[in-house]
Amino acid sequence: MGTRFHLLSNELFSALVPGAPPTEVERRKFKSPRLRKDMLEKKIYPQLGKVIQSVLDAAECKDLKFLDTANHKAKDGNSGSKDTFNDAGIYLNTPLAQEATTFTTEHWKKSKMSEKELETRQLGLRSWHWMDVPIEVKGKEEGSAFYFRSKPKGVWPEGEMHEEADDGEDVEEGSEVEDEDADESGEEEADEQHGAQYGIDKREEQEDSQAKSTDAPEPETVKKHVPPFIKLSDKGEKALGQFIEYILNVFKYQHRTFCHAVYVCYDMARLLFFDRSGAYVSEPFSWRKPTSLLHEFVWKLAKLAKAGLKESMGRDTTAKLMDEETRRRFLDEATNAELPSHVRKGLEKAAEGNCPLYELEIEYTPPSLEEWFPGEPLPDDPHPSPSAPPAPSSSTSSASPSSSKSKADPPVRKFIVGRPHFSADALVGRCTKGFMAFDVTNRKKWVPCFVKDSWRPYVPGRTRPEHLVYERLQRKGVKPEDGIATLICGGDVGGSNAQCTEVQKDLPSKNRPVPRRHYRIAIAEICLPVSEFESFGELAGFVADALTAHCKAWDLAGVIHRDISVGNIMIRVEENGERFGILIDWDLSRLQCELGQGAVEPDRTGTWQFRSAMSLKYPRKPYRRSDDIESFIHCYIYLVLRYHPTNIGLREKIETLFEGCFIVGGVQIGGDAKHAMLRSGSVGFQLTANPHLQALLDEIVLCCKRAYDVIDDHEMDRLYGPIDVVAQSQPPAQPHAPTKVAHAPRRRRFGFASDQLQLAVNRLAARVNMGSSRPPDSRAEPFEMGSFLSDPNELIQLLYAHSETSIDFADKAPDQFSIRQHQDVYRAPDPPALRGIGKMSTGGTALSDRTSQDIRIALSHEKVTTARRLDIVGIPSSSSSSKKRAHVEALTDNLADDEEDDDEEGGSSAVRRSKRIKAAKGKAPSVQSGTAKRR
Repeated sequence: MGTRFHLLSNELFSALVPGAPPTEVERRKFKSPRLRKDMLEKKIYPQLGKVIQSVLDAAECKDLKFLDTANHKAKDGNSGSKDTFNDAGIYLNTPLAQEATTFTTEHWKKSKMSEKELETRQLGLRSWHWMDVPIEVKGKEEGSAFYFRSKPKGVWPEGEMHEEADDGEDVEEGSEVEDEDADESGEEEADEQHGAQYGIDKREEQEDSQAKSTDAPEPETVKKHVPPFIKLSDKGEKALGQFIEYILNVFKYQHRTFCHAVYVCYDMARLLFFDRSGAYVSEPFSWRKPTSLLHEFVWKLAKLAKAGLKESMGRDTTAKLMDEETRRRFLDEATNAELPSHVRKGLEKAAEGNCPLYELEIEYTPPSLEEWFPGEPLPDDPHPSPSAPPAPSSSTSSASPSSSKSKADPPVRKFIVGRPHFSADALVGRCTKGFMAFDVTNRKKWVPCFVKDSWRPYVPGRTRPEHLVYERLQRKGVKPEDGIATLICGGDVGGSNAQCTEVQKDLPSKNRPVPRRHYRIAIAEICLPVSEFESFGELAGFVADALTAHCKAWDLAGVIHRDISVGNIMIRVEENGERFGILIDWDLSRLQCELGQGAVEPDRTGTWQFRSAMSLKYPRKPYRRSDDIESFIHCYIYLVLRYHPTNIGLREKIETLFEGCFIVGGVQIGGDAKHAMLRSGSVGFQLTANPHLQALLDEIVLCCKRAYDVIDDHEMDRLYGPIDVVAQSQPPAQPHAPTKVAHAPRRRRFGFASDQLQLAVNRLAARVNMGSSRPPDSRAEPFEMGSFLSDPNELIQLLYAHSETSIDFADKAPDQFSIRQHQDVYRAPDPPALRGIGKMSTGGTALSDRTSQDIRIALSHEKVTTARRLDIVGIPSSSSSSKKRAHVEALTDNLADDEEDDDEEGGSSAVRRSKRIKAAKGKAPSVQSGTAKRR
């Protein structure tokens, strides 16, 4: 993954927020902070709140308010025992938000703060549901995630340091009042005097220049190479991870297209803009004076809120907040005794803790030619996808939708959701969220279903919406009873190209992430995770069911899944209680005709832990059906290791078999442990007192060995292995023939017949001379596997046979990752969002020195749109990587999003896990260990 942060000059960052800046008259109402050296963070909170609230009041905005939430969290169902607290935030000020965030009498009584603190601090309860702008406060730069004053040498060209920062230094040393006990009236008087000195008598001249700027030409900008502006120290990375976790929680519990944030370090600050492709970061500035960028940002935000322009504040306007009456019906419907127990439990949890409920829309968008299927004509008159909602008494429906689209189907379907059932721990990428929901398109009949919300990559000719794949499967005769989900509808949120990421446009052109579109799909089934199996015999049946669905999709529709993982094999529960396995998440699928031929760009598709050894070891090998079939085997082995006692060190086995990776030529490769296991024909561990399951695993791995025996590893390395750039720069080694030793050892007599020895020698000689004992033209491709992995029928039969004979065995043990935690199964996890944020240094964009003052003023007005400014293309810059470690805890049933899914527009995969120290020195590591995942 490439760079995900981009530095913007403050003028350009201000232009991201629509609206006019405050006039000089309006700035007179703004307050300034009263700061002193070595001020504690808790002393900065009330000063920051005073500044922000004064701007909100000056804008007459009642829709937003500042809250100091450093020590309290709301009981709104989104708080865990390990939750971190952000320091403050700008919150919505609606009745529901007030109910969740306002201190109660009980809170006042239990508070350990002094009476003065309770009076001066604008205290509230932290709630991720209602926070509009997260704010982080640091008293000193030492523990900050960003550089402020002590910037690395060379960050700014000479003379480009902000005047505001210099002014802040002067005020800090001289004129700033340090008596924090001064009365409020004195502060207000000082604030008014402070605001009066900013050229109020030039109001008419300012207004004239603003009027002239409406027709100003597009501003000229210049790209800058900048060293990292994110601190690379351990404390800096920790602070960054904590801050990103706050942003991740806002995206998780709200329906947003982007999110602003404020990072304060004593008297300096930075503004940030996050979407699902990366982040813009402003230059550091002083927030002491009413002319600061912070005052201007809050003013614009207040005006947007007052005007009801939620979309410009990052809100998804297709998600509508539901009233109390709808909540009561939701709870009534969720407790319907006819629903399966896991459906009732999930729906009740979605609304617990007074979690807000939203009505989401999924709008049908006609397929485009660039995302349609090759060799199949585009429908002349496409219609909305057919819906097949399940009966209220079941979590699924056996009735398959009609293959013909009905004009009567509504173009927009509506669903009510609450808290996400799962949410990927990733800030960038697909960022999948899943909701247990009710389809309420028919207001008289609410039907439970499942809604998946994600940010799908958009690359013409290479990607397509998932619902189009389901429609193709249906057209070609693959039915839900064959082991796929039942499609209700799907489409880009708000219509085609309505909600898209923007930051990637400014990121470095090499390995630039692809654009992403906000997307939703609804399916009829509410399934159980495959980890809810009751015995390994039953698990074998579930995997065989999913493998059968995979086979039908290939044979009937020519579709290959390409993301076989534990999280994508689910359990469907029928009305009569019978349970079957199904295969979900077809968004990375391809047609057979779309699979590459010959060496390809390094492939990053799928979930790293379960990808085949061949696809990991040979990154330029085209993806094939055998890779998916092998992934089913790795899923089964993983679940055996997790839920059955074994005789091995669990952490070491999991990390080497599923997690291991290293870097060659900038490409992440792995699979050595998988390759060795399948080549040897031995699973490498013994199960405790379960000979039937042991026999199944041994037979499967032995069959895999026979499939791998036809592969010439030396030829594969030559054709499809990674290209080692470092090795290419070295002079080639001169080959030389082996010579005999000077003194030959005394010959000894072997304990078997000489003819048998001669046969072994002949076989060895044949392998040395030919590289393989197979005829060179026996297969169409050098990576074509033997029959066991190229055709799933034998594996399906093995799994079904084991299921039939062992389904009643009570052989599932408790989660071994927890039971054997004392054996150091876990490693401490990195902050979740750091797994997806990428490198921490970026390029920057600023106004050209030739840009006129009129254009600079115009940037702060609505006439200069964000879309125009974001068309600027990014450039490469210096880079370093965050330090990351592999950890078993991340291997949960709902695996977090990975960005290894066609995430870059071109070029090789960037080094994701460089050691921090070597990266800081500009050295490329040769060997690494880590995790690469995708949901």
